[in-house]
Amino acid sequence: MQNAPWTPVNGYTQENNKIYNNFANTGNWFTETATDFDIQDNIITNTSPFEDANNQNFMPAAGSSVLDAGRFISSFTTTYKGTAPDIGAYERLGTQWTAGVNAIEDTGEALSTTDNELLKLELFPNPVRDNLNIILPNNFTTGSIDVYSLLGALVKSTEVKGNLNNSTFVIPIENLVTGTYIIRVKSRDGASFNSKFIKK
Repeated sequence: MQNAPWTPVNGYTQENNKIYNNFANTGNWFTETATDFDIQDNIITNTSPFEDANNQNFMPAAGSSVLDAGRFISSFTTTYKGTAPDIGAYERLGTQWTAGVNAIEDTGEALSTTDNELLKLELFPNPVRDNLNIILPNNFTTGSIDVYSLLGALVKSTEVKGNLNNSTFVIPIENLVTGTYIIRVKSRDGASFNSKFIKK
């Protein structure tokens, strides 16, 4: 969280609350006097641990204080990378998941240029200003290309028709605001390919 977490008490005693693995950029966010709060592995600092918080990219940055600083919680089944979970919503080099109707599931795998190589999905230029070129994967047939904000909002959708094996498809993105986006290429046979690009 970029802003501090807070538990409103509304006159009621708050007991048996566990506050684990949070990041806050302001101090003194917890003033509750209940004796049964379990507060562990939280970091409060003015130094941003994120790749680009100004553009809503809350992936932990390389070398930041939140890496491997979290507490292992046995009831959580999502995997982590490193010696311990990272503090915050995302695991470095993991999925930049989103919630909501256009949710991107947390698979534990990164949506990155490494994925582009593995899935034969190539984007260029990246970063991009006007037109994003996509070299579609082998055996790609009719499907769709969707662009999402990091918050999971669908911002652009394009239908692709015909067998376009290893063809370059151009998507105009000049109207998008500056920031990081997730692109999902989905074929009618169910294959799905994800990656990220940066709009300048």
